[in-house]
Amino acid sequence: MSLTPTTRRRGVRVFLDYRDFISKLGNSAPDPCRDSNLLGPALAEAALKIVDPTAVIDYKGFHVYVGGGDTDDEWVHHVSNQTGTFVTTVRRSGPSRSDLPKSETDRGSRPDLDAGAECRTDDGLYVRLAVDLMQFASLDDRGIGVLASSNCALIPVAEALECAGSKLVHAVFPPMAGELSRKCWASFPIPEVLRGFRRTDRERTT
Repeated sequence: MSLTPTTRRRGVRVFLDYRDFISKLGNSAPDPCRDSNLLGPALAEAALKIVDPTAVIDYKGFHVYVGGGDTDDEWVHHVSNQTGTFVTTVRRSGPSRSDLPKSETDRGSRPDLDAGAECRTDDGLYVRLAVDLMQFASLDDRGIGVLASSNCALIPVAEALECAGSKLVHAVFPPMAGELSRKCWASFPIPEVLRGFRRTDRERTT
């Protein structure tokens, strides 16, 4: 595509929580290893269509955050070797903890928690992810960040970026983490993106 002087380019960078993504993937994609080279760009394109559909994408990269125990997983191995992908491995400083409400009464007293929400605040991985999100926003005020995680510990970061006028788009497996989605500028369902991979497969075989 040739660009005219008035064509807008928007930088888009994707931040994916690996363990959260794999745990919620289920049967949404036939082969996540094969599709790993498509995932980052596809999530970026989906976000751009929401934020600025007439702009041309300037794909900034795919940041994947991996716990120390997941470094040998096949998907991590595939994605680590791809151009434009940056894998950050953080070993846990302590056991992971899910602050899920134990009853509907507890849930009512914790409006930040909803279906599928986790608050793993003791995991250094989420600290690193939060710092990278803030740094990206400060370096590119017209950039678009895509957050693929359902961890509600990231809600304060989403609130801060929203107050600063940054565009953080939540890539989510509905109905997970609805409160985090509401704190982001916009959201879209990951399964819709993955269904696009299936359509591409059918086109190749026909």
